[in-house]
Amino acid sequence: MIKNIINKINNRSEQDSIIKKQIEVNKGKLIQFYNFWEQPSEEMFWYQFLMTRPELLKVNPKLKFGFFSVFGSRQIIDHVDTDINIFYTAENLKVTNYFDYSDHFLSSNKIHLSLGFEYFEHQSYIRFPNWMDVFFLRTNDIKQVCQQLRYPNIENKNHFASCIASHGGNGLRDSIVDALSEIGEVSCPGKFRHNDDSLKNKYYDNKIEYLKQFQFNICPENSNAMGYVTEKIFQAISVGCIPIYWGSYNKPELEVLNQDAIIFWNPSGNNTKAIKLINELQSSPKLMNDFISQPRLNKYAEEYITSTIQKIEQKINSLNKI
Repeated sequence: MIKNIINKINNRSEQDSIIKKQIEVNKGKLIQFYNFWEQPSEEMFWYQFLMTRPELLKVNPKLKFGFFSVFGSRQIIDHVDTDINIFYTAENLKVTNYFDYSDHFLSSNKIHLSLGFEYFEHQSYIRFPNWMDVFFLRTNDIKQVCQQLRYPNIENKNHFASCIASHGGNGLRDSIVDALSEIGEVSCPGKFRHNDDSLKNKYYDNKIEYLKQFQFNICPENSNAMGYVTEKIFQAISVGCIPIYWGSYNKPELEVLNQDAIIFWNPSGNNTKAIKLINELQSSPKLMNDFISQPRLNKYAEEYITSTIQKIEQKINSLNKI
């Protein structure tokens, strides 16, 4: 009992210290970030989003923006000096680590806009999954980015498959790598089943440049929830890899992605069809060319993405005028 009380006091003291440190780092800034990953503010996607859309800042240039995420105590919002508060998560809030934010911070009257991957209706919530911020927050030319994703460069694919990961994902990545290793060499440059130093030594940890040489990329999500789609599958698509994917109940972004251009993996079922297809693609240059020449994005992907970002812009504009 006493030990539990001491642990709670220590945890509270540690949280207070982290809160004070974040407040000090953000002091005097008009765009502030709390409970995000450690990165200079100027490199944050949301900072760059506002910088490429100066009209959102001109409405009321003295207002302070606070962006909040999940890597810390949600109580930090009670201690900050901000005017417009936006909650954003790239994480699956249904898993234990982030369950404290499972309400998307919407129960706090201090959050004006909440952004996440889940599908639900709320006046202060807009669905904005992680892949959208990685590929579309820093651009004003959504059409061009979509065109590059729809028909990526498929040349110079002189290696079979890759899997860049730090862990096995409860055996999921192991099962995929084991199955594909029966067909060809699977390169693993991360901590997980490391067998390739070239990502670090040749490509200087540039994942995109590294992936350009592969026909297939093993890119399952870390957890499964409807709508939980990260940047992984879009990174594979952007460099012309065929994604071998699991996540979002194997229905990722139906409004955006051509499902026929993805090979889906079933972690609890029979993957004979997927393995057979990979084998056939490997053995037939014509089949491979036909498969990788498919458009990776659906016809109306631009409209869906543009509409989503416009909703965010409109919401921020309305908050600026309050």
